[in-house]
Amino acid sequence: MDRSRRVGVNFIFKISYFPLILYLFPKHFPLGIFYSSWVVPFLLSVVFIGIGLAADEIILPLFGLVSSTIQGGLFMITFTWLSQFLFIGSRIPLLGALVIGLFLGIGEFFMHQRILSWQRAD
Repeated sequence: MDRSRRVGVNFIFKISYFPLILYLFPKHFPLGIFYSSWVVPFLLSVVFIGIGLAADEIILPLFGLVSSTIQGGLFMITFTWLSQFLFIGSRIPLLGALVIGLFLGIGEFFMHQRILSWQRAD
């Protein structure tokens, strides 16, 4: 699969999956997570999508499946937790950020497998 198509499919996955987890997860499994508004999960999704699209094309082939997924997961956990300090009124305990990052990382792991196979086929 060529790069533009691969990035497009990856974008569709990320634009569907990231907001779903970031917005709906705290509603069904609160773990003390509270966003001051819908803008918080939206902006987190935008940041994760933008960085993820670039990293999946640059970092993923260099470091491989497991290492890249762990790096991305740790970034998402850290940034999610730190976002409570950027958005006044939000509360995101470390356990909540860990669980969200774990769910995001699991989805990314499976998408990374596909991306790597598409990159090798090029």
